[in-house]
Amino acid sequence: MKTIEKSVLINADVAKTFAAYRQFLSLPERMDNVNEIELEANNIMTWHVKGPLGLPLEWQAKLEDVRHNELISWSPVETSGIQTSGQIAFAEVTNLQTRLTAVVNYEGPGHGIADGFVELLKNPEDLLEQSLQDFKHHVEKQPVIM
Repeated sequence: MKTIEKSVLINADVAKTFAAYRQFLSLPERMDNVNEIELEANNIMTWHVKGPLGLPLEWQAKLEDVRHNELISWSPVETSGIQTSGQIAFAEVTNLQTRLTAVVNYEGPGHGIADGFVELLKNPEDLLEQSLQDFKHHVEKQPVIM
C-alpha cells in the first residue's frame, strides 16, 4: 500500500471542524472531487469520487474509530477493488485554529499497475491536497452555530 499524509491549518475551532467532517453525507458539498458518500450497514461507507481524467472511481471502507474532536479512522473492505485505510486527526492549535491531518493508505485493483496509472494521470497527493483545501474553505466560510 502507498501512504499519503497531508495537513491543513483551518481557521475554526476543533469542535466546528470535527462536526463538519463527521457529517459524511455532506462531504460532497465540501470537497469538489467527492460525488457521493453512502452509509451502509456495519459502518461501511461507499465513496464515489472523480478520479483521473474525471473518470468515476468507487470504493468501500469501514469506519473503525470515531473519537469526538480528535480522530476518525477507517479500514479497507475486502470486496472493494480499491483498498483504502487511514485516519483524519484533529488537533487544536489555538482556540480558533485546528490542524487537520489526513493519512491515507491506498492500493488500487491490480496493485502496482493501477497505482502507476493513477499517479501518471493525476497525482493522488494533489487530489488529497485539493480535498483538504476545499474542506478548509467551506468550514472557514460557515457561520458558527451555538
